[in-house]
Amino acid sequence: MKGLAVAVAFLAALALTARADGSLGDAARRERERRAASARSTARAYTDADLAASRSSSGPRPEAPPPTPSPAPSPEAASREAAERAALERAWRQRFAEARQRLWEADARAYETVVEPVLVGDGRKGVWVPMQVRRKIETEELRQARRALADLEEELRVAGLPPGWGRE
Repeated sequence: MKGLAVAVAFLAALALTARADGSLGDAARRERERRAASARSTARAYTDADLAASRSSSGPRPEAPPPTPSPAPSPEAASREAAERAALERAWRQRFAEARQRLWEADARAYETVVEPVLVGDGRKGVWVPMQVRRKIETEELRQARRALADLEEELRVAGLPPGWGRE
């Protein structure tokens, strides 16, 4: 008897809910109307014709003068220019080699030898043994050598020269 009363109450609640929401057809119709309304309010799509019309209506655009052809260099001038460029490249490569050498030397001097206890063996049966260890420290000389190399790379970049000149 109790189960019957619960079932009747459930069916009554279901009927009220269905009547409040309407039929499935009503829900589908409301969804189509909502989609149609949102489709009407979408942003405008611009085409190439719209862009061409806006360009022509904005007035004439100043045109760049045509490039003037440069006269062909003489063979002597071309070879002189190539020699100057080669000398410039050698000078830059030399500067980079010297900066890298200073960095390498500063890096070599940045190590110190200290005596530290070192665990030999596994964690359960290991033994702490004092050993000489080389440890790298960040020195001012090393920082300056790194900064000098970075500044030289920036100088090459600003000069507009090929970045390969800074490589080994």
